[in-house]
Amino acid sequence: ALIEMAGPWILLTSAEEQLPSGLTGLLVACVALVGAGAAYLLGDSSALRPVRLAGIGVGLGGVALLVAKDLGSDGSIPWLSVLYVLLVCVGYATAPFIAARKLAGVPSLGVVTLSLALVSVLYVPWAVGEAISGATRDLASAATRADCRENSGKAEDCASWRSGAPLPYCAR
Repeated sequence: ALIEMAGPWILLTSAEEQLPSGLTGLLVACVALVGAGAAYLLGDSSALRPVRLAGIGVGLGGVALLVAKDLGSDGSIPWLSVLYVLLVCVGYATAPFIAARKLAGVPSLGVVTLSLALVSVLYVPWAVGEAISGATRDLASAATRADCRENSGKAEDCASWRSGAPLPYCAR
């Protein structure tokens, strides 16, 4: 649950704030390559056969063609976010191997159910915190817009206001 769900979801959410979706998709497509490498390291000598590597290469190439417009669009790549996505790939690729080896005799429905329940419980504090901070932001934003209308008297002064943006004609 932690390797395939909780950790990757947090890392991917954080990375998506900095990376274009296309680049994130391309990096997540590396799961197949990491999975093939893990299978090879665990003894599956056919995992890195040329035909499989060619298939992975064609798949990655196809994804790259689809998302090429997002790659290096502004010249800066947030490398920490790239690292997060690569860690997600490792988690997604290796968790099934770990589960297959450690939980071989356990029914898969039970494993999935317990994993989802565990991750849900782990995320409750974060979800509550987000709900509280979101409600606080909404109240502050409504108060600021009302203040702008009251002090300015002009709807057009407040029309383009967005959360966090300065209000040019309004006293704060």
